[in-house]
Amino acid sequence: MEFVITSHGSIAAGFAETLKMFFGETADCHVVSLGNEGIEDFRIKIEQTVELIKTEDVLIFADLIGGTPFNEFAKRGERFQKEFHLLGGTNLGLLIEAMNMKLQEEKGSAIVKRLRQNTTIGFYEDLQKMTNEEDE
Repeated sequence: MEFVITSHGSIAAGFAETLKMFFGETADCHVVSLGNEGIEDFRIKIEQTVELIKTEDVLIFADLIGGTPFNEFAKRGERFQKEFHLLGGTNLGLLIEAMNMKLQEEKGSAIVKRLRQNTTIGFYEDLQKMTNEEDE
């Protein structure tokens, strides 16, 4: 299972570095960032990445649903020869959960199923309310 993190700016690289803080060098993933170099250079980086991993099961984490990184990978979805999953709206909690499952050798479909069930956002007020209810 190959992981790709893609984003506007340096968010993807930051996520990849943070995954290494949690999991060490075993947290290998491809990073494809859309920076100031422009869309054509970004497309070249995507093409290079697709060529490297197109025969593997792939899970791609994009920063925004419908953003350029998401859309550019979506256009190439049919080129992947095995499992291809593209997720938009990535956050660190999702990446940690997915990487943990990957390192436990879970299949891509199982990882996607779990990620669809998880919510990785929380509001302080909700957590505070839950804590107060438990204390009563």
